[in-house]
Formats: sequence, structure tokens, C-alpha cells
Amino acid sequence: MIDFRKEAELFELMHQLNHRVITIERHVSREQIENLNVRPEILTVKDKVGSSGLYTLVVSSNSGRTFIIQRLERKLKRILGNEDQANRQLGLAPF
Repeated sequence: MIDFRKEAELFELMHQLNHRVITIERHVSREQIENLNVRPEILTVKDKVGSSGLYTLVVSSNSGRTFIIQRLERKLKRILGNEDQANRQLGLAPF
């Protein structure tokens, strides 16, 4: 495993700007990607890819979580009917 701290900022930026990030790398592990500050979801991991079999493929995403949270917020607001009450339930407004 390599020192991932320098590259972590780049990986975090890629997860903020893209729906999915595909990493084919010899030295970056699933655990390193999972431990980024943006906490992306790991969608796929395949070891021993490439002609030499020395690489790992990791497909990760941070956009799914945002989409689900937005859908839940809209649904709760629709169910409660009162946006202020819904915001309080979601922790978006002071009590």
C-alpha cells in the first residue's frame, strides 16, 4: 500500500464532481477509497485485472446517497404537509 494522503484530495474532488469514479490502479485499495472524507459507496471491486493481472478495478460513487436523501426529504415534506415541521424532523431547522 502507498501513502494515499497526497492523492486523497484528488479522489475526493473526483467523487464530488462525478456520478461514478472508476479506478484501475496497482497500489490504491478499496479501504483507502472507502476512508475518504466524502465516504463514497463502493459499487464494484475486481482484483487481478489487466493483462498482467496486477491491477485492481474499483468503481465508487458518492451521488447515490445524495439522491436518496433528496427523495426522502421530498417524501417526508409531502407526507407531513408542513415544510417547517418536515424540516424539523429532518434536522434542517432549529426546534
